[in-house]
Amino acid sequence: AGAAGTTVSVLGNGITLGADNSAFAGVWNIAGSANVVTPDNLGAGSVALGGVLNVNAQAGNYTFNNALSGSGTMNVTMATANDVFSFGSSANNEFAGTLVLNNSQFALSGINTKVLTNDTLQLNAGNVTMVGNGTQNIGNLNLNGGSLEWDGFTTPEENPNGMVSTNG
Repeated sequence: AGAAGTTVSVLGNGITLGADNSAFAGVWNIAGSANVVTPDNLGAGSVALGGVLNVNAQAGNYTFNNALSGSGTMNVTMATANDVFSFGSSANNEFAGTLVLNNSQFALSGINTKVLTNDTLQLNAGNVTMVGNGTQNIGNLNLNGGSLEWDGFTTPEENPNGMVSTNG
C-alpha cells in the first residue's frame, strides 16, 4: 500500500493497473498509458494525467473518485451503453485534458460539470450525455458520434431547462 507522499509513475504504454490498490493513497503519475477496470485499481490516490488513462469498466456503473490533474486524455468505455460513468466528490476541476466517453451514459450536471470546467468533453458513438437543468459550463465540447439529451429529449427546444456553455 502506498502511503500519502508515494508516487507511482506509469511511463510505458498499455500498462494495466489490475491489482486491488484500494489502500493506495499516493499519486499515480501517468505519463504513458494505463488501463483500469475498477475504482479499486487506483485506490484513493490522486491521478496526475499527462498521458492516457483507459477506464474499461467490466460491469455496472463506475464512479471516478480520485483527485485529477494534468492535460492528458481519459478514455471511458463501460460494459454496456446503459452503464453510467460519473465523478465522485474527491474529483476536482484541476484537469485540463480531454474526457472521451464511449459506450456509456453521463450526466452533465453537478460534480461532473465542475470537473469539466477546463476540459474538453468528447462524446463518441455509444455515449448519451444528459444535460442537467441550468447552465453547464465546461471547457469545450466535441460531438463525435455521441448524443446530448435534455430530460429525455434530443433538442434543447423540447426542454429548454438546460444549456451547455463552453470556454472556447
